[in-house]
Amino acid sequence: MPELSNFKNFESIIEKPAELIWVGNNIKNCDIEIEFHNHGNLAELLYTGNCSGFVYDEDGKKTFEPHSIILRNKYTEHRESYRFNGKPTNIYYCNFNNFKLLGTDDLIFSKKSKCIILPLPSVTANTILRLFKQIFSEMEKKQFAYKKFSDFLLNEIIVLCFRLLIEKNLLGDITFTDPELFPKIKEYIDNNFTSPNFSLSLLADSLYISKSYLTKIFKKNIGYPPMDYINQKRTSLAITYLLNTNDTLTEIAYKLGYSNSIQFIKLFKKRLGNTPSEFRKTHQTANKQ
Repeated sequence: MPELSNFKNFESIIEKPAELIWVGNNIKNCDIEIEFHNHGNLAELLYTGNCSGFVYDEDGKKTFEPHSIILRNKYTEHRESYRFNGKPTNIYYCNFNNFKLLGTDDLIFSKKSKCIILPLPSVTANTILRLFKQIFSEMEKKQFAYKKFSDFLLNEIIVLCFRLLIEKNLLGDITFTDPELFPKIKEYIDNNFTSPNFSLSLLADSLYISKSYLTKIFKKNIGYPPMDYINQKRTSLAITYLLNTNDTLTEIAYKLGYSNSIQFIKLFKKRLGNTPSEFRKTHQTANKQ
């Protein structure tokens, strides 16, 4: 599975949202041939409408079906061939810049291919067509804040497309990393591991990632899972309480964030081989001697 599938909220890993530069549409009742061209440093997003056909670039020939999205990397030389299928052809396309996901290059949707072709479910196709029509209308009428609103609509289209790519497991060649993610996780654990309300699931939700991905990131940086790290810190703090206070095991368990003393005793013995009471008694006796 691509690592992006671990993100529950895709918007949280858009480092730079797309900025719309140009939008157009083509409504014809005939086949269309577009010769080789490129869009320079701009990426392209194209909705094929009722057309099927082919795209050609340095990767070769690719087929697309009606109601598909074509996402194309910047600096891609390509040509397109659209086939009229008995219905009015309604193609929408746009060029944009600035789009960047965490851990990727600007305007790169795939490292293995110059473009991604994504067939759309009918519901998503209708939504994207509606959004494209709205963008086209905004850019034509140029009403108040039309540019900002058009950018917002474009990013909504991109998010819908990437959610489908994630579901179809089509982004395996791109990995997404946030260099600030591990420090955030560790800082939160260090500051909250004794709280009775502490939860890795809640922490993961607050960072818009899954619990399994949180565990993977933590283990990659520390060498062991976060719960092992938490239990290690709780055990170390428990030793301090056992040797330097007269607190009962129930009081210590609560201070460490355990819901009850039974859980505390069980985990303490698992780590050190003795129950907390045995550990306290042994070391108090040793200190008296």
